[in-house]
Amino acid sequence: MITFEIGGKDYNLPEHWGEVNLDMFRKIQRHSSILNKYKSTTQFALEMTAILLKAPIEDLKRLDRESYITLSEKCEWVNDEIKPSKRDKWEIGGDTYLPVDNLNKMSMGDSISLELVIAESDEIELLPNMLPMLIRKGKKKLKNGKEVLVAGEFDSENYEETKQLFLENLMISDVIHLQSFFLAGEEASSTTTKASSESQKKRKKTKMK
Repeated sequence: MITFEIGGKDYNLPEHWGEVNLDMFRKIQRHSSILNKYKSTTQFALEMTAILLKAPIEDLKRLDRESYITLSEKCEWVNDEIKPSKRDKWEIGGDTYLPVDNLNKMSMGDSISLELVIAESDEIELLPNMLPMLIRKGKKKLKNGKEVLVAGEFDSENYEETKQLFLENLMISDVIHLQSFFLAGEEASSTTTKASSESQKKRKKTKMK
């Protein structure tokens, strides 16, 4: 992360996709989808920067052009391809979460729920909506005489809470590969779907005029 001081307040700017959580990625996608509605590309770019900084747009409008150019140059990584990290375990709030590694082991009830989520989600909401079903709290299980951690049952009662937890804590580069993996598994199971999707933190501080 890079820290910018704007109007006497500090704002953190991600330096790559590995520092962008699902919630921010969703906002980036949503904003990108309405580019053709803008008559001013500068306004569009300024609003995108506000999303990345989590800053009020009015604060950015008070920047002089020189400062904004410096800031926008630090946002160019948004045009880069997302490189999946392919993590297979996450620690959130003291709990360990793991992805379901075999769709054929899902219950038929869960399979139907997943199919409905896929059918009812637009391409921007698809991944966030799928993940609470596909990444689950770990549970201990004996395998070949050894205790191992495996993905537990789908917690349908706490679906919305789990979704919000993932939006805030999972980075897009850590989970983007799961969408294509699970959709491929669904297609192999005769379910027709269509979908698309688009670290140690370094801290530096730059004072903006």
